[in-house]
Amino acid sequence: MPPLVSVVVPFYNEERNPTVLTDRLDAVFDSIEGYVGEYLFVNDGSSDGTGEELGRLASFNPRVKPLHLTKNCGQSVALV
Repeated sequence: MPPLVSVVVPFYNEERNPTVLTDRLDAVFDSIEGYVGEYLFVNDGSSDGTGEELGRLASFNPRVKPLHLTKNCGQSVALV
């Protein structure tokens, strides 16, 4: 089994950014052999459509693994 590379990114009120980042990360992992990628996208208590966007991406991209915090904890906590 190839090594797994987990990319962890916190999002706070950034509903437009997950799609752009997912497209760029997909391009990277599609271009390299011998590694499997997963994206742990942490919704850090966003009040906009970030959570919905992460759910939408996860519905068709198996690399996207959304995690939802119930309140904004800050990026340091979201990365732990």
